[in-house]
Amino acid sequence: MPRSSSARLGGSIAGNRQRRTAQQGGTSATLFVALLLTMISSVGQAQQPVYASDATAMPRPTESPWDIYIKSGPVFTLGSGFLEDRLKTGWTVQAGVREPLWSLGSGAQIFCDFGGGYATNSGDGTPVLIQGFYQGIDPPDDHVHFSRNGVLTAAALPAGGSGDLMNTTLHKLERLSFHAAIGGSLSPAALNASDGLQTQLNVRLGMRAGGIDPDYEKAFLPEIATGIVDHLGHGHQNIFVSTDGGEDPELFFGLFTSVGVSTTYQARYSTVTLGAELEFARDWFDLGDYTQFGHYGLGTVTPMLTLGFTF
Repeated sequence: MPRSSSARLGGSIAGNRQRRTAQQGGTSATLFVALLLTMISSVGQAQQPVYASDATAMPRPTESPWDIYIKSGPVFTLGSGFLEDRLKTGWTVQAGVREPLWSLGSGAQIFCDFGGGYATNSGDGTPVLIQGFYQGIDPPDDHVHFSRNGVLTAAALPAGGSGDLMNTTLHKLERLSFHAAIGGSLSPAALNASDGLQTQLNVRLGMRAGGIDPDYEKAFLPEIATGIVDHLGHGHQNIFVSTDGGEDPELFFGLFTSVGVSTTYQARYSTVTLGAELEFARDWFDLGDYTQFGHYGLGTVTPMLTLGFTF
């Protein structure tokens, strides 16, 4: 194309662009002012969480407020077992935070839960008869002693033997733990017909770990106590005892699940949640010779009331 034609064509295009730009500038200014007025009018109004979604990913909340909660309730032993039959109903207090992860639509939501708790159960005062033996050392005896049918008995080494030795009573079992869980909530339309209140059905599944502190009372049988005193009076510097009558495991690990219902309403400065929950748990630990072989841990069921806040 000749250069003169290109110049004329370029000038025509440039002129058209300038006229369209001027027209679009007026329209854009009008739209901008309208949008600005709309944003100003919405400032200060409470906003619900906005969920972003696409065709390939699970919807994820763009706003994820943390819910702060505290729970408390009685701790009942679950089922029949060695410890379950020797502990009374206790009490627990839990606290933590919960954050929404995903919205599934139709009032359903996935959340994570992190927190800690303290639980205690008292013993029923029933003593447990512990098996074992004692032996004088420094210098060492060539036999061991134990009780059988209330009578102090000796058994020659190396065969040896064991029998009744002491009574151990568990007065209290305390646990302090941290937990992590994942759960889901559902807000059925049938339970949310009224304005201002939101009712949710909740479920959790998680694990916990922490410290455990058993409080024992240990006492040798009378004939054993007399025999130990006699051995020390016969020139032995020390006495070896085959068992401590119950160990302090210090740590425990557990799994739990819970189901519950809660109601949420908007207060002046925060969202308040009131709820009820039923938790089923199994904790594993080893109390040594206090428990019979194969009996490790404790099963519990705990109904709790919940108070939560979202800021």
